[in-house]
Amino acid sequence: MKKLLLSTLSLMVSLSALAQTKSVQNFVREMPCTDDLGQVIATQMGTIVLPYAPMVEGATLYELKSASATEWVFSAVANPQANTPYVFVVNEGATDVYFYGEGAADMQAAPVASAAGVEGAFVGSYKRQVIRKKIYYISNDRLNTNDDRLVMSTPYRAYFDGSILPDGTELAEDVKLTFINTLETGLENVGKQQSAITISTQNISLQPGTYTINGQKAEVK
Repeated sequence: MKKLLLSTLSLMVSLSALAQTKSVQNFVREMPCTDDLGQVIATQMGTIVLPYAPMVEGATLYELKSASATEWVFSAVANPQANTPYVFVVNEGATDVYFYGEGAADMQAAPVASAAGVEGAFVGSYKRQVIRKKIYYISNDRLNTNDDRLVMSTPYRAYFDGSILPDGTELAEDVKLTFINTLETGLENVGKQQSAITISTQNISLQPGTYTINGQKAEVK
């Protein structure tokens, strides 16, 4: 009887440990997204940072590859990581965006990522806090700046540090946001030939045609 009881307890402990390692984390971003005052701040895109490697339904995750006063270019992320901020773009027809993952959440105090070649320029936050420096942030489906005015960060969102652009840079009134989603990669480069990639135009500002992106020919359909 004791042996059976010990075996049962051992099984329960094993199952408990398994449940801890396989626990499912969930986060839902309702769209349109509203702030604490009920004002709509996003209908198509936003930022997200989570303490676990997220899988996503209803949207695509992107990282910033280049930035200027007139255009910011984002590239789709294949393997998102925990404690790393991303921009997300809602897929056509989706009403809610679901982020989920397996395993224990490991919440870091200051989650950051590189952006446009600047290390640590994309800053996430898990708590509400006052920001006292120049930043760029996505709100109302466009890029904005606080021009050094005090702003309040929102939990599980992120902003771009002002250092991402040279001092004195003034953003255009309506900065173009380009989202590139690489779906298929062609043959390896042979001699002087360039490999081809296919790009989806969903939620992308590129018109159909042939482009050269990072030295590669790209067919936009």
